[in-house]
Amino acid sequence: MPRPVRIATIAQRADWGPTVDANRKKMAAWIEQGLHEKPDILAIPESFTLAGLVNPRIAEMAEEVPGPTLEMAAAYACQAKAYILCPILARRPDGNHIEAFLLDRQGRIAGSYQKHHPVVEGWQYRKLEYGSRPGSALPVFDTDFGRIGVQICFDVEYSDGWEALDRAGAEIFFWLSAYDGGRDLSAKAWTYHRYLVSAVQTFHARILDIMGETLAMTGLHDSIAATTIDLDVALFHMDFNNTQIQAIRAKYGPDVTLHLYHQENYFTLQSNRPDLPVSAIISEFQLDPLKDYIARNERLQDAIRAGRFIEDVTPPYADRAQW
Repeated sequence: MPRPVRIATIAQRADWGPTVDANRKKMAAWIEQGLHEKPDILAIPESFTLAGLVNPRIAEMAEEVPGPTLEMAAAYACQAKAYILCPILARRPDGNHIEAFLLDRQGRIAGSYQKHHPVVEGWQYRKLEYGSRPGSALPVFDTDFGRIGVQICFDVEYSDGWEALDRAGAEIFFWLSAYDGGRDLSAKAWTYHRYLVSAVQTFHARILDIMGETLAMTGLHDSIAATTIDLDVALFHMDFNNTQIQAIRAKYGPDVTLHLYHQENYFTLQSNRPDLPVSAIISEFQLDPLKDYIARNERLQDAIRAGRFIEDVTPPYADRAQW
């Protein structure tokens, strides 16, 4: 059955400074705009309070937990009954961290993620941005609509965080950043076949589907992007599955959405009926999701490579034509 999630995200559009308080007030106005979209979750850009500061001092930039920024965002989360992802420079016992906090629908801190890969500050390579420390954990967060994971800015250059979120079953990746990201984000959404949402200090925050295609994006004239996604979506290789496409269409017609990616030999399947989960269609038509098909191929490859006995594991599409 459809699992709709309403998502909103924010771009600062380089409208920042000159003080932390000024940035906080501007973001409050954008949060209010974003919450008009009635999202289940709203994403805020990385370190938005620190952008464009004049004569900044770290002692004034780092905040206690909770502090004024989290309290501001928490009040909005509680009022709108929406999750909010709010990143700050957090003052922690071991030092300062660029840290994203997940606030639940009651405004409570449901968890946090500390930036794993802060970027270097200065050519001497002696410290990381804002004097921050790198985080060590790669958590995922369970919400009432699904499981999510967070990466921050320079994390996009490293695979460890994305792979950890994928293994842990995060259904939506959130990337909170100082810059747009561009093709890197499409590549991540495509590689892991996850929805990906960016919130940025610059101009182009976006919401991408599991194939890396843009569903909504901010730009010169608007700081808010919002759309509704469906987490009950499955991806298949054409091998052994393509013979079922016409049968699915014949039985369900507009009750399902089939999207074929002809050059990649993939297709996605979604249900448009509340009483029809995709899992039921998979079972009915003996479909083989892409990850299962890839894993089954890999087990066979490894067995032959190692000269091991290949177990007789009958796939769901026994005796079906492959192409």
